Amino acid sequence: MSKQILEGVKILDFGAFMAGPAAAEFLGFLGAEVIKVEHPLRPDGTRFFLTSPKQLPPDPRTAGSQTYDVNNYGKQSLALDFKQEEGKEILWKLIEDTDVITQNMSAGTMERLGFGYEEVRKRKPDIIYLSSSACGEDGPERDFIGYAATFAAKAGLGALTGYEGYPPSTFVGSIDIRSASFATIALLAALYHRKKTGLGQYIEISSQEAIAAQLGEFYLDYSVNGHNQGPMANRRHGYAPQGAYRVLGDDQWATVSVETQEQWESLCRAIGNPQLASDERFATYEDRFSHADELDEIITAWTKDKEASEVVEKLQAAGVPSGWVYNGKGLHEDPHRREREAWYAIDSRDLGKEYVMRPAWRFEKTPVPETTASPYLGEHSVQILKNRLGMTDQEIAALVEKRVVRRLLDYDSHL
Repeated sequence: MSKQILEGVKILDFGAFMAGPAAAEFLGFLGAEVIKVEHPLRPDGTRFFLTSPKQLPPDPRTAGSQTYDVNNYGKQSLALDFKQEEGKEILWKLIEDTDVITQNMSAGTMERLGFGYEEVRKRKPDIIYLSSSACGEDGPERDFIGYAATFAAKAGLGALTGYEGYPPSTFVGSIDIRSASFATIALLAALYHRKKTGLGQYIEISSQEAIAAQLGEFYLDYSVNGHNQGPMANRRHGYAPQGAYRVLGDDQWATVSVETQEQWESLCRAIGNPQLASDERFATYEDRFSHADELDEIITAWTKDKEASEVVEKLQAAGVPSGWVYNGKGLHEDPHRREREAWYAIDSRDLGKEYVMRPAWRFEKTPVPETTASPYLGEHSVQILKNRLGMTDQEIAALVEKRVVRRLLDYDSHL
């Protein structure tokens, strides 16, 4: 197999929860070696998440969950007490042999621990150092704590989504992943810059700003026109009809999204109601948008007694954008994704077989290899100390005795 794009790049990931770990994981999918560094007694909190009521409680010896898994595939785990002096020495040695550091602790935490960017670059001048936080490293809200719902609300996304007259929407994991995607772009650019110039640099990501940056049209509408957009449910200016329509089955839906006059006329013919195209209520886009409720009733009357596949296939054949609203089962059984091998199975040990979505990118020359299960806490501690730092069994045993380092087998009781 061809050499991976980031093969040879070494990353120390101090991330927890999702926004930080996902960015490091994306680089791992491109071939980078990622070591996840966790304090033995305060590991990544997602190890203890219960994602599903059908999921068994996390193993207290290893503490893993589906949320942890999906953001830490392919990584190695080092359980290191870097507050102890010997732990600090180990961490400095690893940093000196590292290209990228990623962390999303509260603002100022890494500085208080002695591993902020200014200290690190004294030892490793060309280090690329990513700090991700809720609101950024400065400003009056630098110390705000928050999760995905906080980022989305402060970014303005919550106020734009949902239904008119109802409370704003809240969001969870996808928000963190959007922030991580911005971080990934920045890290790749910094790696390219270092390759050209030899210079490392500090990268700061504010999660709320990463989300707000994707809402430019709504901000521009207010700043230019003074128009404060609100929630529109499934509707959107420029498209009518647009929405999710009930089909046969329990909580089954299909979508329709019409932009052009040609698509509108094709929709009318496809649903067996061509005369709608000349109905004065729906003659233009503006007319259709203002009579959206009536249109929704007409389309639902056609879809409600049909299978989703019949609706989607007929509309697609007519040139009308339409799709299934998939739940987890639908995604897993989707024949299109199966044929494209969009996922593959790995053994996650505690949770059994898991089906992992491949990264969305595909490279002709450097195919993305299948990844491995997320690591148990301390699973690779010995391997990392031996292979990266050249330590002996006796030296490692002494560190284990002092609880500076933990190995997987050391976790025989609750943390």
